[in-house]
Amino acid sequence: MHFRQKAILLFLLVIMAQIVLFIVIPSNSLAQTILFQDNFDDANASGWGVIGLPGWSVVNGEYGIHLEPGVSNSVPSDNLWDQNWNQYIFQVDLRGVSGTDKNLVFHFIDNSSFYSLHHTGGYLYFAKYINNSEYRFADPLYYPLQNGTTYHFKIIVDGDHLKILENDQPLFDIHDSSGPKIQGGKIGLRVGTGAVSPTEVWFDNIVVKSLEPPLPSLNVPDLKQYDTPWNNDVYDHANNWSLNPTIERWGCALTSASMVLKFHGHSLANPDTLNNWLEIQPDGYLRNGLLNWLAVSRYTRLNDNPESPTLLYRRLAPSSANLINELTRSRPAILEEPGHFVVAKSQLSGSFGINDPAHSDRTTLSSYGNSYSAIGSYQPTHTDLSYILLAINPGVNLAVFDTDQNEISGFTFLDEPLIDDVAGIVTGGDSLNIFLFPNPPGGNYNVEVSGSSGSYSLDSYLYNQHGEVTQSSTPGLITNGYKDKFLISTGQTQGIKQEITIDSLIEDWDSARNQNLVPSRGLYKTIRLQLLAVKKFISRGRISVAKKILGTVLRQIKHKSPKFMDHLVSQIFQTNLQSLINSL
Repeated sequence: MHFRQKAILLFLLVIMAQIVLFIVIPSNSLAQTILFQDNFDDANASGWGVIGLPGWSVVNGEYGIHLEPGVSNSVPSDNLWDQNWNQYIFQVDLRGVSGTDKNLVFHFIDNSSFYSLHHTGGYLYFAKYINNSEYRFADPLYYPLQNGTTYHFKIIVDGDHLKILENDQPLFDIHDSSGPKIQGGKIGLRVGTGAVSPTEVWFDNIVVKSLEPPLPSLNVPDLKQYDTPWNNDVYDHANNWSLNPTIERWGCALTSASMVLKFHGHSLANPDTLNNWLEIQPDGYLRNGLLNWLAVSRYTRLNDNPESPTLLYRRLAPSSANLINELTRSRPAILEEPGHFVVAKSQLSGSFGINDPAHSDRTTLSSYGNSYSAIGSYQPTHTDLSYILLAINPGVNLAVFDTDQNEISGFTFLDEPLIDDVAGIVTGGDSLNIFLFPNPPGGNYNVEVSGSSGSYSLDSYLYNQHGEVTQSSTPGLITNGYKDKFLISTGQTQGIKQEITIDSLIEDWDSARNQNLVPSRGLYKTIRLQLLAVKKFISRGRISVAKKILGTVLRQIKHKSPKFMDHLVSQIFQTNLQSLINSL
């Protein structure tokens, strides 16, 4: 059956195969398609034209000619070949019956201009002919082709880069870098008698495929957290929460960030240099050593120059498509594993190449089952670096509403604690519930905090378009069934403040008592009665009286802690009481 007759069936088969491959393999090989093929099983050669002597025929599923003497070429018909094709793989089976000349051609324009693989006298010659002038690419290669034996040739045309293989054995690998060139043209089958007549050659299983694009591979510096001179440096302020506080133990995210920054030209961003900078910043690390990726972006902004650009951070969903896109765009990606981070640098067949900052023997993502929970992307940019980053205790819910009071969804995730990369099991602290929202439009955002009764700390990091940060931490008490509310301002003036009302103070005071954080029953009743009085005076518009009572409550709480109430609760109520006084 000829190619034209098979076209519909082949198209459907290719599409079905590609769908299956897309599901199971993260590979760019899906871009490879069959451009032309013929196996002559239908005894039909109508898709071929002849240039030179006639006599080509199909016999027993092969296509060939018997010549004595002369030269003849057979090439695909014009309607089956695009003359602009210049990147493809041409495969063909060749079997000689008599004579010594055996030929394959490509970039064929006419009988005077073509590229040729020519066999005679036991040698292979690789040359191009331009208007009958010969330009040899290489010295002849001794490679005798015996009559009666079938040889499988593969010619790879990648622009000026040309390769020829026989049965996957490399024969020629050259660059067409000198003399006149031919772009386009056709593939072809060529038979000539030369000095030995007659010559008979047969061809079969001709397939031309588009050239598979190379898989992306990036030259990312391979840094290890256990390398000197930084391995024994204290990571962040880890001596406050670990007996082994070194970069070697905890520096996987830090070292991964350093690798990516150095790839993008920040040559001085070694793990120790970056760590020393981060630990003195208000936003460098979150709680117990969780790296703030936005602070790293701010570091690049401060060190921006033509060779080391500002890098915009984006957290991407864990998909092969996203990861391949990052690598194709020359952006190494930071992959999050449970309590650990690695850098993806290349796409492989069925996996990805990685630099693992903690393990020299883990070089592919298959070491982690080809799975990961998130992709960290750093993208060279000259645009907006603004962000809202909120971090709160695990188990406490965050709901953020935009300037139109619509809840912003899809930007909250759980940031897991680090694992000691030497011990393998000890964690660096609690996980954090994170809200990470890029490029927030200027205006006010409402935040609601809810969950089971208990204390929390809400850490906010507000970045303007230049990457400058405003940071604050607000402790709070949550009451089951109630919500604490905050207001975030972005734009020219950035900040966050808790919305304190007399009702929220009473709710929090009751919650503190229920959690035994105010063990003194007498103190609890005294303060609660005063807060109820404040509520009554506010409702009657007697604000000055209400403020005086609140001031009295504030002094009582200062005086009674920590003997009669939890110190953290005392600090929370002192802050909230003062906020309410200021707002009245």
